[in-house]
Amino acid sequence: MKLTKVTVESAIKDLCTNIGESFVSSGIKSYGEAVESILENSGANYVTIDGSQYCAIDDTYNLVIFLVRESASVEATPAGGRASSLLRTVNFKLVANSKISSAEFALTTLINRTKGITYQGTGYDSKAIARQYFGIQEHNFETSFFTIDFQVTERISCEVSC
Repeated sequence: MKLTKVTVESAIKDLCTNIGESFVSSGIKSYGEAVESILENSGANYVTIDGSQYCAIDDTYNLVIFLVRESASVEATPAGGRASSLLRTVNFKLVANSKISSAEFALTTLINRTKGITYQGTGYDSKAIARQYFGIQEHNFETSFFTIDFQVTERISCEVSC
């Protein structure tokens, strides 16, 4: 049996695949990973990492999601100047707008089952999430907004070169 190395990219790819397959019949719009938009008056606060799409609500879908990479930190290691590898934990936030009442629970379950990913918590402050992530000041109550925090830990091999 061959063990596969979990990287941030492989874990996120697996998670997005699992989410897409699980919600295909419900209607999902997944933007993938996104970064904060620096363009004013753009109509959205986040844009896909390739810059091709703004992450906006789309009423033709029952679930709209995107991922935000929030921070990364190195796990504590013994002192020494040249560690051959280190563990890095990357913190993500999944941002969602949903018409499905059980979407948060289903997404949390998928996150918890994906290799290399650790569920951290859920935020339900709909007004703040709508404003901060989607750029919406007012919204109807036919949909809900929530965020799910999770971590991915990967090992980075450090090659010493002369």
